Order: sequence, then C-alpha cells, then structure tokens
Amino acid sequence: MRVLMVSDTIEFSGAERAIVNLARALASTKHVKILLLTTRFLNTTTPRLPFERSFIISKKKPISIKELYSILLNPVIFMKTLHYFLHVADDFQPDVVHSGVFLSLIWSTIISRKMKIPLVAHVHDYRFLCLTDLPFVNGVVSQIPSSLELKYYLDKTNIYSAMLAMGLRRLILQFLNRADLILAVSNFVKNKIQPFLKPPIKVVYNLVDTPVFKYEKFNDTINIVYSARLSFSKGIHIFLRAVKSLVKDTRVRIHITGFGELEPLVRQYSSKYEKSIIFHGFLPKNLLQELIGRSHLTVHPFLWPEPFSLSIIESVNLGTPAIASNRGAIPEILPSHYLFEPEAEQLRAKILSFMMRPEDYPPILAINLDANCIVNTLIEFYQRILKTGKKEHELFIMYEKE
Repeated sequence: MRVLMVSDTIEFSGAERAIVNLARALASTKHVKILLLTTRFLNTTTPRLPFERSFIISKKKPISIKELYSILLNPVIFMKTLHYFLHVADDFQPDVVHSGVFLSLIWSTIISRKMKIPLVAHVHDYRFLCLTDLPFVNGVVSQIPSSLELKYYLDKTNIYSAMLAMGLRRLILQFLNRADLILAVSNFVKNKIQPFLKPPIKVVYNLVDTPVFKYEKFNDTINIVYSARLSFSKGIHIFLRAVKSLVKDTRVRIHITGFGELEPLVRQYSSKYEKSIIFHGFLPKNLLQELIGRSHLTVHPFLWPEPFSLSIIESVNLGTPAIASNRGAIPEILPSHYLFEPEAEQLRAKILSFMMRPEDYPPILAINLDANCIVNTLIEFYQRILKTGKKEHELFIMYEKE
C-alpha cells in the first residue's frame, strides 16, 4: 500500500509534529510505503526525513499561525506548492492520500480527485467552525453565527483579512465533506464534530516522539512548569492567579515557557516575583525536555476544550506528572484525580494537594498510546477504504454496528 501524506509545513505546531510522528511510524512498517509532502522554510531546523519530499519556501519560518497562513495562501506560493505536490504525486502513484493539517486538505483533495483515489482527512481541532479558538473558551464546541464570527476576526485583523478568513473556513468545511474518511484525534473531538460533517469519522490518537526517559529531579525546591502558548485560551492568566499565594514559599519555583499575545503580562508578573518565577520564553526542544524532566509537576489550565494535548503526554513520558483542567479530551488522557476546573482556586488546591502528597500523583496516563496499535488501526482504515471504493460510507456504518 502506498500512502501519500500531506502536511502544511514540517515544524510549527503540535499538529504538524503529530503528523510527522505518524508518518515516521508508518514508514517503519512492512505494509506501507509512505511519502510525506510538506513545505519547509529556509531556517527550518528539523532534519530531512528519508520519506519526505519538501517544497522549499524562500522565506524564514514564521512566528505565528497568522503569518504562516498568510505565506502559504499567497497565490504564487500556493500554486507553486500545488504544482510541486502534483508532480511528486504523479511520480509516487499513491493508493491513498492522507491530509494531515488544515490547509493541506485543499492540496490533498485536488490530488485525490485528479488521481481518483480515496482521501483521508485528519481533524486536529475545531478551526473548520471558526479560525480563532476564542468562541470555545467556555468549553462548548458549536457553530457560531456569521456576524459573531466576523466580530472575532475583526478584533484581531482588518476587514479584508476577516472576510478572507470567513471564506477560507467555509472552503475547508466543504473540502472536509468531500473526504472518504475523517480521522479525529480523540473521542471528544469525534463526538463534537460529527453534527457538522458528512463522512464517517474514526479516532486515531496522536503519536508523541518524546522518549520515555527520567531525568534527575531538582532537589533544592519544588519546580512547577507551565509550557504552552501564552494565551487566554490556554489559561496562562489562571495559572498566574493560582500561583500568587505560592511565590512567597521558598520551597517552590515556578517556570514559564512559550510565547504568545499575553507575553507582556507574563514578563511583568515574573519580574515582580523574580526570585520565585522564571520566564524562559521560547526554549529549544532539548532544553525544554530537560526542564520538564527535572521538574516535579507540569500544569495545563486550558480554558478551551483541548482536542488532544501532546504536552501532557510528553511530560509523563519524561517522568513528570501533569495536572490539567477537565476541558475537552483531557479526561480521556489523565485519571480523574489529576483534573481540576479551570479556575484559579481549583488549580491552587490541586497544586497544594500534590505538594502535600506527591506519591498520589505518579506520572501516568489513562490511555494506551502504543505506536504499533495506533499504526495497525490506521492501516486497517486504509485497507477498508481501498476495498470498498465508492461504498466506504456503507462499510463504515456496518463496521460501527459490529
């Protein structure tokens, strides 16, 4: 079986990393010959993969999602990328096209229709409902009125970009409904997106490339880490309020890493409590892993319904327990006593509970993320699509009844 996997770019977000991890796992099997199509920027640091064919964009890697898509959607760059992808696909002659991340769905759909082969589309979040995560910070995933969607966009950009965003979101939804199979990254995501999509939806958990490894812990203080985008939806403001009563405790040291729109707030707060709070900014992967591995606890106070948290799994793999809000798919990932309501008081109580009895919080997960199991499940989905041709919807309905 020959699988063509398409991604927006090689390294930018957790979704792209997850697709690369999945491609790497598929490449290690005897049943699949895989080719990864993606874009790269001039300063991309990820080593080239043996099963990868990249289109090189002659620009430096962007620092925001908005900048990334403004580059990828540039008409000249978009058409050059499409032309390159079609050429590689003709040479590879795949049996299945697997769209990995958001915009890659457009390129993948064009390839699948031109070559008359099945299309698998991966859904990592809810961007086909709105391109910003702010409508979902109350924990509810739903379609919002067009007027409200436009207002969210206009809060961050001009009218031209806002109208372009509305058009792009609707285009992505149309392309998703042309897929033969949709893969959701968690059961929570599957259940929430089903009302808006026509194709059958199956769950394939993301693969994490962080090795299971235990660092020697800091032994002078209790080190607590927040490592995520510094945004309202990720709950950094909740974290800062929660640790306010802990900054005077000489046993505790707070580490914050990442970047985002609330970085000025984090810098101001950390400078006020510089003896207790260390703001690292962006950390390279190796340094971030060492910090997490040597710390005692990671905190994930998500406000929006997190589709699937790679950071939680990476923390556990590195031997550091994670506590998180009970939003989205997190209850699938962590046992119930690791969860809290996304409120400062609830988070503070959970941290204090950990400090009093750390033995009650070993670094464990509530799900099985065995790579072989995930890959075999995905291969089975590919095979079912190939066997059924245009009747794949009927087959998956029968499969669900079984």
